[in-house]
Amino acid sequence: MPVRNGEKYLEETLLSLVSQDYPNLEILISDNASNDETKAILSRFEAGYPQIKVFAQAETLSIIDNFAYVLTKATGEYFCWAAHDDLRSPRSIRAQAAVLDNHPEINCVMTDVVNFYDDSDETWPDRLEGIRLEKALDSWAEVRRAFFSVPISNAYFCIYGLFRTEVIRRVNLHVGIDFITNVEIPILAQAALLGPLASIEIDGFRYRRHSQSYYHQEMAKESKDAADRRRTIIRKLVSKIILGSSLPLPEKIGLVLPLISGEVSERIARLGTAACKTLKKRKSLMKKFSFRRAVRRIKNRILGVEEKPAGEKRQKRAGEKGKNREGRGGGKGRGKNRKPRSVLEAEVNLESPDVALLVERERERARLEAGGWIFNQPKRLKLIADRRITTLIDCGSNAGQYVEELKKTGWSGKIFSFEPLSDAYAKLSAKADAAEGWRTFPFALGDENGESTIQIAGNSYSSSLLQFSNDFKELRPDASPVGSEKVTIRRLDDVVKEEGLTFEGPLMLKIDVQGFEMSVLRGALETLPRVSVLQCELALIPSYEGGATFVEVREFLRERGFVLAHLIDGHANHETGELREVDGVFLNTRLVSPNA
Repeated sequence: MPVRNGEKYLEETLLSLVSQDYPNLEILISDNASNDETKAILSRFEAGYPQIKVFAQAETLSIIDNFAYVLTKATGEYFCWAAHDDLRSPRSIRAQAAVLDNHPEINCVMTDVVNFYDDSDETWPDRLEGIRLEKALDSWAEVRRAFFSVPISNAYFCIYGLFRTEVIRRVNLHVGIDFITNVEIPILAQAALLGPLASIEIDGFRYRRHSQSYYHQEMAKESKDAADRRRTIIRKLVSKIILGSSLPLPEKIGLVLPLISGEVSERIARLGTAACKTLKKRKSLMKKFSFRRAVRRIKNRILGVEEKPAGEKRQKRAGEKGKNREGRGGGKGRGKNRKPRSVLEAEVNLESPDVALLVERERERARLEAGGWIFNQPKRLKLIADRRITTLIDCGSNAGQYVEELKKTGWSGKIFSFEPLSDAYAKLSAKADAAEGWRTFPFALGDENGESTIQIAGNSYSSSLLQFSNDFKELRPDASPVGSEKVTIRRLDDVVKEEGLTFEGPLMLKIDVQGFEMSVLRGALETLPRVSVLQCELALIPSYEGGATFVEVREFLRERGFVLAHLIDGHANHETGELREVDGVFLNTRLVSPNA
């Protein structure tokens, strides 16, 4: 256990360690020059428990150096790190050691995880199903991919797994980065090249989430672009680890390409929606940031190849352009006072959206789309990536369009899709059957279990369990009802329990149910605390009788710790420009807020 100033949780953690039923256990603690009550607590436990040995550091070590120090002092055949604020069940070490005893080919084993807050009784599980022992023994080459992805799945908990000591000592802990968040990814990538890492199905590890953790302290200091920078650095590190390994070349390429693809997707998303005023300018932008050039630049960075500097003429032209911008008092990079070049760049007050501004944005967007423009939503994708979403609940999937668009960005994870319409479900099911980790359910979600009649819209995706309003039918004749169908409705909380749904890593909930949003949310009260990101359609002007409104949904979610982080333009009256609905992306502050 490496520790510095851990007085608040240290005693509880030490009690969980000395309560282990494994008979031959040494507990080595490096006190990293603490200046609180940590020294006194450690002194008391060292005197009372012979298996505890404390090493006091005279000067403060870096976090990684302190982790490395305790590893150098270990004398046992097996080794694991223990954070000063997490807990272990009494039988966890025995169960993990038994796996290593019985399977000499396994190098590390981890249990499932129970997450909890330090100030509440709320808990939620992380099931490490993707790296189960049986899977690792059967097809390690396939399971190993989990440790080479960025962001990684909940396999990152293996950093606190039980390792073979001689194996983890072959791993370089000093990977040359200036941050702690995500440092486990290149460490585990190295370990995965040395042999299988696996999980067993017991709740052996309790992971405490609190504002004083290294992760939260580091996240609180991060700048806006820090997450992008961090992922880029980690991808580069993991790619170098793979390329420097003894794996066959085809396998190296197969592992590195998804990392390059993920980086390219994020770069393209960041170039995103800053609309150019002329087609010529747009073509120039696409030429400058071509996919081929982006791949080449990333590959050069991974391989350490320097790019050729720009020619004198290009540098001169860039300098003249900078001078001209200074003369005008504008231009990119001039600071916060730069006026938006387009209404699409104008900021929207998420607490009290300016409907007039949203209408103007919608008109401009419609005009550009009519001219052949294609818009993506880079901020939505960035929020998903930043929160390391690995599981998606897709409520109102229709034929799976949302999942398809998400997969095009390079995202891969577990998916649970819900669609009650039989025709749409048939298309959805066929797509899911051809994919990995995509499970579908042929019913709707609501706040009561039972049956109801759904109004089938001519365009399918506007179908609703509510009656269409008259003005919406007049405005959108293509969405008018063309029939109805009897469908089953179930509560999401009940489905999670009865269908045995497990969520690997951070969870996202997407709701697209045409006015039925509040019913879905009321039926998911037990699941919502686990949701990190939530995307939901919000009606400024309800298109369905009795449908949920923007304010109603926002206030319901706000009471449960969700904040509105992003708005996506939605359906509008194209005759008047009046905006009728938007999509909102909410973040659960109890899970992801830097200040939580």
